[in-house]
Amino acid sequence: ASSSKQALEIYKNVKTSSLRDENLSMYTISANLSGLSQYMGSVMALAQGWHGNQSVSLQMSYKYYLELIRNKLYDVFFDEMTEGGMLPFMDPDIYGRSPIECSSFIASSAFHDPSVQGRGFMGRLSGSTPEFLSMWVLMFIGPKPFSIDERTNALSLSLIPALPKWLFGSSNQISFKLFGSINVTYRFEDGGGIRNLFDESPKRYLITRKDGSSISVKNGVIPDNPAREIRNQVLVDAIDAYF
Repeated sequence: ASSSKQALEIYKNVKTSSLRDENLSMYTISANLSGLSQYMGSVMALAQGWHGNQSVSLQMSYKYYLELIRNKLYDVFFDEMTEGGMLPFMDPDIYGRSPIECSSFIASSAFHDPSVQGRGFMGRLSGSTPEFLSMWVLMFIGPKPFSIDERTNALSLSLIPALPKWLFGSSNQISFKLFGSINVTYRFEDGGGIRNLFDESPKRYLITRKDGSSISVKNGVIPDNPAREIRNQVLVDAIDAYF
């Protein structure tokens, strides 16, 4: 979508369409295909709500959720997540497998057997996994952390997360590993108050090297030399970003 406003209109139309499975709070890969010609293909031989016939494709759903956060629809993105659209918020007793295991498809509410509705089938790691990782990157790091000044070739780093306040918990902070080795912690300054971090740059950074020395950056953009140290991963141990 060309803008967040246009994306929101598309989202509203999809949510009120026949693709929405209200009982599961998910989206099916197709609407009801009953009565269509057998020339539609093998999908017409499948039971309604099963596999490619009005079932929930986890990968295609995750592609849809990814576009919500890419278009900065943060409130609806996290609503879809917490209402059960993504695995960590699904009921594992209904899903029928571990909430960290993706499935090829989920039987929708259109399936004739209620005991099967919402259950995941054909466990797999491909497809949904890169979509989820892309969502994770946008949530914790931002769409374009590194940039190059075309005039000076200077590298810079800016962390712009998209994190709801409920993820911070009682500690009022949240941490993750950048490049699998650098511990990054987002903290709220005293008096700032916990809040949603949507498209907000840090007020300052404290970069700690492995030798114990540190670099203080007093704005939301980490300049060339420390940015290169972070990118090379060898010298830097931790980054504290203060909001």
